[in-house]
Amino acid sequence: MKNITWKTVTKYRPDIEAIECIDFCLLRLKKDKKHEIEEEVVKDLTYEELLGALLSAKDEIKLLERKLNNSRG
Repeated sequence: MKNITWKTVTKYRPDIEAIECIDFCLLRLKKDKKHEIEEEVVKDLTYEELLGALLSAKDEIKLLERKLNNSRG
């Protein structure tokens, strides 16, 4: 990223749950009417790949939550 170190980027995080962050990003991407799914967000990363990663992360979080809930009771 330009004009910022990766260390600085990773130091600051939103004060909300990961699933909320993912849902926020997915909603913004869903509302985007400017870009095609095969376009690049940045070099060598398409919107399709970004969406796939976010959806996979969301699925993993939900699976872990279900497993945690099942182990509790």
